[in-house]
Amino acid sequence: MTEWQQLLNDSSFELPSGYWSEIAGESEKQGDAQAGLFSTVPVIFLLASSILVLSLNSFRATAILGIVAISAIGLGFFSLWLFGYPFGFMSLIGTFGLVGIAINDSVVVLAAILEDSQASRGNRLAIRQVVMGSTRHVVATTLTTMIGFVPLLVQGGEFWPPLAIAIAGGVGGSTLIALYLVPCAYLLIFGL
Repeated sequence: MTEWQQLLNDSSFELPSGYWSEIAGESEKQGDAQAGLFSTVPVIFLLASSILVLSLNSFRATAILGIVAISAIGLGFFSLWLFGYPFGFMSLIGTFGLVGIAINDSVVVLAAILEDSQASRGNRLAIRQVVMGSTRHVVATTLTTMIGFVPLLVQGGEFWPPLAIAIAGGVGGSTLIALYLVPCAYLLIFGL
């Protein structure tokens, strides 16, 4: 579209009197959809933060999950770049979905740490045991999610692969975040 507009401008073409040119279609709809999606982000952020604070009973634990969310967005973008897919509407939707899955895995680990009396006080051996116990659940969630997106990657045409890559690629990295970053961040943020 950009190339066509440039050629049209370079050709000095002028429409006859009484006619006008209007460009619409997918680009316009995509812009409207992205604007609508971004307009709901503050409300979603507020609701999600409130739910996490009430569930975990801790602002600091919720801050750890905020770090996880930001990291997950970076992992989604990195996956798109690594596999050579463009950033568009479907990859944006995939990245939002990825954030939810990444937070879910991290909540499993963080809640297990908070529930264990020794781990919640900063006992590193207890934290290691809790993380080892959570590993099976986190890895199972990761593998089933990644495998679930294989059909979209293989038979998704040009429409679905950016969504699948953003989610599946980011989920693989989010597993490392849940199992390594969350326990370390817990020790650092809680000052134990």
